[in-house]
Amino acid sequence: MGGSCGNGGLGAGWVVHHACVSLPDRGQTGLWDIAAEKVTDAEELCLLGERAMVRGLYRRAAGLWTRAVVAGSAEAGCKLLGFLPAIGQDSTPAAQWVAAHVPLDDMEEVMSLLPAMAATETREDDGWPDAYSVVHDPEKIPDGPDQADGEATGAVFVLADRIAAGLALNDASNVAAVLGTLRHVRTYGAATALLRRDPARHVDLGEPRGVAALLGTLRRARQHAQLAALLSRDPAGHVAMDDPGGVAWLLQILRDCGADDAAARLLARDPARTARLDRYGVAGLLEELHAAGDHAATAVLADRAVAMPLGDPDEAFAALECLHKVATHPAAGALASRIVADLKLDDPFEVACGLESLGRMGRHAEQAVLARRAVDGVPIGHHGVAWLLRSLHQLELHDHLRDLLARDPGGNLALDDPYHVDLMLLALRRVGARGAARELARRAAEQAPAHQLRHVHYLLIRLRKMRMLDQARLYGGRVAAEVSLAGSLECEAEDLDQLVGELRKIDAGDAADLLIRRATDAGVFWGFLQTRTPTDRERYRHGREPDGAPSPPWSWSAPR
Repeated sequence: MGGSCGNGGLGAGWVVHHACVSLPDRGQTGLWDIAAEKVTDAEELCLLGERAMVRGLYRRAAGLWTRAVVAGSAEAGCKLLGFLPAIGQDSTPAAQWVAAHVPLDDMEEVMSLLPAMAATETREDDGWPDAYSVVHDPEKIPDGPDQADGEATGAVFVLADRIAAGLALNDASNVAAVLGTLRHVRTYGAATALLRRDPARHVDLGEPRGVAALLGTLRRARQHAQLAALLSRDPAGHVAMDDPGGVAWLLQILRDCGADDAAARLLARDPARTARLDRYGVAGLLEELHAAGDHAATAVLADRAVAMPLGDPDEAFAALECLHKVATHPAAGALASRIVADLKLDDPFEVACGLESLGRMGRHAEQAVLARRAVDGVPIGHHGVAWLLRSLHQLELHDHLRDLLARDPGGNLALDDPYHVDLMLLALRRVGARGAARELARRAAEQAPAHQLRHVHYLLIRLRKMRMLDQARLYGGRVAAEVSLAGSLECEAEDLDQLVGELRKIDAGDAADLLIRRATDAGVFWGFLQTRTPTDRERYRHGREPDGAPSPPWSWSAPR
């Protein structure tokens, strides 16, 4: 964040730092003026808007997010449209302006604006839950109700029309995602316009996942002409074959579409021999080959899967479960033996998932072998040991559970994250190790970090539920004095409200008051409001100025 902000602008890292550590009521008006004038990077403007909002500089936040939209940030548009109604302003003018002006460079980010805009508009059910889906020929699709009922000037429709007109048609995944979103927000006219651009004849056919997504979208929308046009280009003969998951998905979609000839052409390219095994999706391809009745190909891929690298435990166990499901028992047994013998134990969470997977398959002998390796070999200070404890308990592997507890996971747990401490406390209590849980709670109250606003809340709640109120008050006092506030984007009113509420539940009123004072001193507007009377709070309904004065009434206006 310390670099320059484009066009020779002031380093935004410097601005952000000083805007966050300096009190807004100590004459820092000039600092925010510099930020508004000099910072030009979209991401940094969006971040500064967050900082301003936390400090109660509502008018500045709206202005910074507006400039961020101009600079290309659709995320800032979402923040602006969510923020204005929250402070009692009509977001309609802003939504219309954002819809017309947000750059379309990052289409994935821009698409997130459509649901945000749709949520701000109240429309009666137009009776077209699947409006354009019943028409087979895009040339005959009537205008959707967004154009027929006089509401086509709404922000969501304006942006949808821009997206439909400006979307590049080469990426099948993007086209499918856009069509799905347009349909979801009921901008059927824009969906019609996009279909009239004939995307089926323009998308690249190299990525099997993209082709599968578009075929599925067109099928659900009953766009038979587009579906036929896409199939006529022989995607089965053009897609890359190295992604087993993508090929599996495409096989499934082709069968769902009734394109059996295309599915047969794809199978003829021998994906069982050509698909790479180091990417997630081998299990899916095994299942699809079996479902297609190609038992020879299933056997070939099963033999390859037995020898596949075990770098990704999720993939290995998914393939094993699929082999078990398709009844290739010799291959399944060989893979299971490899997994339990060679699986790395550095992540106890993945080991726990593997034990549960073996249990679902009834492979109790292999499960016992892996459990013994895990109990003796997992890094006992790893936070994932909490999941391993719970799995051993649920699987009724009592001897293994006893031996793992003997290694004292609670006493060895690194206290670097209160959330992980909370998980271990819960696991120890569930498996009946209440003494170990209480000892960990005492250690955590004295030593666990107290600076992470959201995570400390979890640990405080756990200590209260364990009825360890002395430890909860000790930790709560540390939190109130140490939790990071200045410049933290996590200083949201909801988080602070929850934390203060939890402190009051454990009768730590002094700590709650200290936290409010610290928040106020750090410039967090929530803390400032807690110290004011209802009359004063009403005066600050529109936010405050950098000098601390209440902001006069203002409303968002489009930049000139």
